[in-house]
Amino acid sequence: MPTLDPGQLAFCALAIVIGFGVRGAAGFGAAAVATPLAALVAPAQLVIPVIALLQLLSNSEYCVRNWRSVAWSELRRLAPVMTIGVATGLYLFATIDPKTISKGLGVCVIGYAAYVLATSARRSERTAYRISRPIAGALNWTGGLIGALFGGASTPFYAIYLDTVGLSRDTFRATMTTIVLAQVVLRIAGYAGVGVFSLTSLALAACAVPLMALGAFFGERLVERVPERTFTAIVGIALLASGTALTLK
Repeated sequence: MPTLDPGQLAFCALAIVIGFGVRGAAGFGAAAVATPLAALVAPAQLVIPVIALLQLLSNSEYCVRNWRSVAWSELRRLAPVMTIGVATGLYLFATIDPKTISKGLGVCVIGYAAYVLATSARRSERTAYRISRPIAGALNWTGGLIGALFGGASTPFYAIYLDTVGLSRDTFRATMTTIVLAQVVLRIAGYAGVGVFSLTSLALAACAVPLMALGAFFGERLVERVPERTFTAIVGIALLASGTALTLK
């Protein structure tokens, strides 16, 4: 397991604060922001499992508080296909060259940034529309694969699917968070199975817990000061920049 110098550790700490600040303000994007930023200075195969452990803590707390708002029927419907996607992503994570994963993460984050920017001006109300079972299955399988392989940027696939159901904003957010939590649990089990966790990664995750809490604290207060559309657009631009930097790394 590679070691990080003080400068790299400081940059990763900032990435975690920013990522979970976004999570606290917008309710999404912790891994999608923190992972590519930290991967600019640290190996992606070290960063991804550490961020997954932090997601487990963050999302568990939110799901416990909001479990009554979760659309459990939708979670049961997509769980089998998502599990297959996660298994596929874990296999690729264990077999693909780390540098390829880093560049692939950059491409994936650029796509996620495009999604964030394209939807930043959308109204919050969601309208149900028809979607075929094969397309729904493909979306959920892809979300599981992307999440396991790149550690983030999988939420658009679940968001597109949940948009077809016409959930209220609170139910949508609670269900999305629970889906990501379920995916993270599967991923952590898989990462442990392929041997990517070490004392170093566990120690880094433990040290990062206060940084995660600090980011969430400031994020929840920032959202009260910055308009939602402006904030989302800023996040999208930052993601675009970090994704581009990763592809050129």
